[in-house]
Formats: sequence, C-alpha cells, structure tokens
Amino acid sequence: MGRRYLDDQFPHKPFATPGSPAFTEVLSCRTVYYTAPVAATPSRIEREVMALSATLSYLVEAAEQASRGKDDFLLAYRLPKRTELVIVDEAQRLKMAALEQLRDLYDRGNFG
Repeated sequence: MGRRYLDDQFPHKPFATPGSPAFTEVLSCRTVYYTAPVAATPSRIEREVMALSATLSYLVEAAEQASRGKDDFLLAYRLPKRTELVIVDEAQRLKMAALEQLRDLYDRGNFG
C-alpha cells in the first residue's frame, strides 16, 4: 500500500511520520484507553494493558527522539514508564478477579 492510499483511508493519520504535527502531539500523551472484553481473564487484562502501556512508551520515546532531530534511535531494553492513567471502558463487565488484577497493576505500575 502506498503512503497516499493510507493517508486517504486514515485521515487521522495513524501512520504519521516523525516531525509531522500528528507525531509531535504524542509527546504529551500519558493516558491509555482500554476496552475490557466480555470474557476477560485476569491474565488477558494484564497482557493487554501492559502491551498498551509499552506501545505508548515506545511512541512517546520515538516522538521525543524525532523532536531532537534524530531519524532513527537506539531503543533501550527498558523504556521509561510513561503511562500515568489507564481508562477502562466497560468495566462493569469485569468480574472481581479481573478488577483485582487491575488493582494489582495499579499497585505495581504507579498509574491511576
């Protein structure tokens, strides 16, 4: 797929390039939005929330490097934790064990 096709299909530009306005807006992001599935096991919730958190950290790190004028950068083994808030949509679907898992993630992760 060409760049033009992707731009036309996704006007919000999820494939923004470093240095573009959409890419620099990522610098201040610190929130992850998670929609709980209907049948959510505690391990699945942990995996998915941690993956979203890691993705946010990676995107913010890439945006920071791009704002410094670096096109490519060396990714550290462990990125700084940048997630400050996790919003859980459809939380009423969760069973007590899943809520306890979210609480445990909160206790370990220092996010709200």
